[in-house]
Amino acid sequence: MSESITGQTAGNLPVDERAEARSAEDARTWPERLRAVEAWLEKVGDSLNPILVKETRQALKSRQFLITFSLLLVASFGWSVAGSLMQMPAIYYRPSAPQLLVGYYLILAVPMLFVVPLAAYRSLAAEIDDGTLELLRVTTLTPMQVVVGKLCSALLQMMLYFVTLIPCVAYAYALRGTDLPTLIALLELVLLAAVQMTVFGLFLAPLSTGRAGQLTALIALVGALTMAEYVVGIQAIVLILQADPLSPWATIFLSFGGVALVATNSYLLMSTAAAVLAPACANRSTKVRVALLVQQLVFLGLLAYAVVEIHQPGRFVSIPQFPGLSLLELVVWIGIADAVYWALIGSMMAAESPVLTPRVRRELPRSFVGRAFLTFLMPGPSTGVVLAILGAASALLFVWGGIWYLEARDAAGMDRLAAVSLAVFGYLAIFLVITRWAAILLRRVTDFRPSVGLALLVVLALVAALVPYSLYMVIADFPSQPNYSYWQLPNWAWTIGVLVQSPGRWNSHWFVFGAGLVFLLGHLAFLGPIVMPQRIPTPVRVEREQQRIRGSRREDEPEIDPLALEEA
Repeated sequence: MSESITGQTAGNLPVDERAEARSAEDARTWPERLRAVEAWLEKVGDSLNPILVKETRQALKSRQFLITFSLLLVASFGWSVAGSLMQMPAIYYRPSAPQLLVGYYLILAVPMLFVVPLAAYRSLAAEIDDGTLELLRVTTLTPMQVVVGKLCSALLQMMLYFVTLIPCVAYAYALRGTDLPTLIALLELVLLAAVQMTVFGLFLAPLSTGRAGQLTALIALVGALTMAEYVVGIQAIVLILQADPLSPWATIFLSFGGVALVATNSYLLMSTAAAVLAPACANRSTKVRVALLVQQLVFLGLLAYAVVEIHQPGRFVSIPQFPGLSLLELVVWIGIADAVYWALIGSMMAAESPVLTPRVRRELPRSFVGRAFLTFLMPGPSTGVVLAILGAASALLFVWGGIWYLEARDAAGMDRLAAVSLAVFGYLAIFLVITRWAAILLRRVTDFRPSVGLALLVVLALVAALVPYSLYMVIADFPSQPNYSYWQLPNWAWTIGVLVQSPGRWNSHWFVFGAGLVFLLGHLAFLGPIVMPQRIPTPVRVEREQQRIRGSRREDEPEIDPLALEEA
């Protein structure tokens, strides 16, 4: 009743008085609105990754961030004044933005490409050294959440550095001499390189054990950061001084492709770091193998799109050609490099522990379709070798697809590239299977980490190349011009070199390819008894605990008595 009377009274007031009453009512509700927004922000903050909250608070209060941020402010202001004075009085009538942008890039590159990745590495390494990682394992936080929290804290610091330099970049843009796409490409280049190096630092942190391992990882990270500073610096300076030399289609493709490659590479490195941080009873392999497949699909998809667009005249005209290489040869060698990459990854898969914990065995596929398509994603060295060989085969199938699509007119050159790809697949299959056998023999003596498989593959490749060649040189009394023969088939380096130079003279690639298929089929023949009977049922107590964690069991649902279930 009182509210209606008040409404009628307000309605009878003049227009100015009604406006004043409405503004007074709005003013009274503003504190309530602010309190509601503050409560919502607190709720959002509580829902964030607690590692992100902790790391952000520590990072923003740390001496490293304060010193770096202060030096960045002083350096940007100093270069703005000094760079402008150095170009006086021509700055009034001549474009002067490129000279200032080079200085701004050098100022921004130091914290982005060196300080932030190094700080992220030390942050995760300190968690391992101080023993706080063991405390995090008993919480509900997963290893991936720990790694993502560290990365998000580093990204927040990068954002602050970017915000600091944005006014300086806008000032340089106002001086003319550059365009907006060049500035966007420059900032994207710096950001993608910084994110990739930060993830690489987080990847190296859990791999190092002991003082010697940490020192080696730190030296490797500093070397990689220095190399990244040099390579990215050259590209950035060329981009600033020469503007954007690419066509619009090429610029869009490189921007999208760079984001996709950095995202897939970061996902793979972060999954690997999380797998190392996970407890020994957990499944450490499946997410890493899924990340490898995603990386392969994205890489081959981008490469296929680039080949299709470059093959069309007038689309990517401004892309410079590689000296001495045609488009077909470039595609073939990139595919072979991808196959070698799978061989290096497969060597570490071949050295995994063959013991599957009950927790992992409960997660194995149940159905026939699941066992047919998902078995190779499950942990185990035998399945890892097959996955690596299939990954290398997919890269070489892409090579054959590129040869068919481009329709090379040089038949001899096409035969040469096809022969090299077949030989590479055969050697990779043989070396991976032998590496698996060597890991089995070595594991009977001692236990080791999967990285030992990479060393086994390198030793095997060196022995296969040096022993046949050394025996031939000794028997033939060190001839000045060695002659190749089929006795040198184990020598992969000489065989591939002969196929590159004279493909029609030797058919050694068919022998190597056939031997690789025999090794792969032999490995598959012994794969069934290892994989198929591994799965075990999930205990009732474990199912109840998983339901409790997921919150899937309703409050009114009766609890399951394991004794009554066993009796039934």
